[in-house]
Amino acid sequence: MLGFSAPARFEQRMRLAAKFMLAVLGSKKYRHMLRKKAAPSNEHIQACEMRGKIFADFYDEYIDGIIRSTYREVLGSGGKFSAGFDRVIAGSDQIWSKAIVIVSEALRFFYLMWAEKEKRVCYAPSFGDKRPLRIEFPLHRKGLGGFARLSCREKSGCGFIRELAGRDAELVLDPTLLLTAEQWREIARKPECGVPEHYVLRYCWGSDSWHDEQRELAGGREIIDVLSRGQEYYSHVGPREFIWLVDHADFVFSESFHGTAFAVNLGKNFVSFMRERKDDGRIGSLLSSAGIAGHVFGPGMKSVPDDVDYDGVRRKLDGLRAESMQYLRECLKC
Repeated sequence: MLGFSAPARFEQRMRLAAKFMLAVLGSKKYRHMLRKKAAPSNEHIQACEMRGKIFADFYDEYIDGIIRSTYREVLGSGGKFSAGFDRVIAGSDQIWSKAIVIVSEALRFFYLMWAEKEKRVCYAPSFGDKRPLRIEFPLHRKGLGGFARLSCREKSGCGFIRELAGRDAELVLDPTLLLTAEQWREIARKPECGVPEHYVLRYCWGSDSWHDEQRELAGGREIIDVLSRGQEYYSHVGPREFIWLVDHADFVFSESFHGTAFAVNLGKNFVSFMRERKDDGRIGSLLSSAGIAGHVFGPGMKSVPDDVDYDGVRRKLDGLRAESMQYLRECLKC
């Protein structure tokens, strides 16, 4: 498995600098970046260290053979990274999205242009909710042409591929959904901190746009926010603990695709909130495929259905899981 080292985060820092400049110029969308923040306390530093250890333990137990490099090193390796492999798979959330890729080199990396064509496989990549710029079309077209078969995790992405390359792409499940709820529960672990009997799990990335609505929908139950550094849970929750908290929550509130995906897979009551009050093609596509599209909470709404037919959802997921696994097996044939 190929991971990234720190130099590969240069573009992320450039994006943050650009957003900060927009905030200085008066952008309402990024004005929160101008708020003064206190220096991290010793408690905060310790919480981050504890959280980091939980994640490191998870990687050590479940993920082997990570090779860390930068995409520039891979692109300039002259085939070094692909020489010892029968297949190279590209497949992760938004790898072909403007939210992740802001330079052509990174896009070439995520289209596997550093590997021989016969080795390239794409499984469940995503364009996210950001349509590629027309000036980027030629590079996308060239990248898509390097795969014998194409897939995507959202319907809008399949549409982009048709427009960009004139080819059909197969709609497949996100990799986390290839495992059943029972398989995920096998590795779940209760956090080593006090968890109330009844609670709502909140999993939203840096947005308070639905704060008031979430408080009302919670109906007085405690809201556990595993991403809030102000809560004890932050330092006690890794992947295994997150699965446990989703599975035992009365409700799950999420703006995240994967927060929604785990709630659906584990058969939970959930509300999926539009991030920044905009539609997310990934979440909408997943819920539509599962037959529960009405669970996206948007402007003007006061409630969402709470009568999910999870027997029907599981049947749909089982069918999609079988189709997705068949696609992957066929792509991996050597």
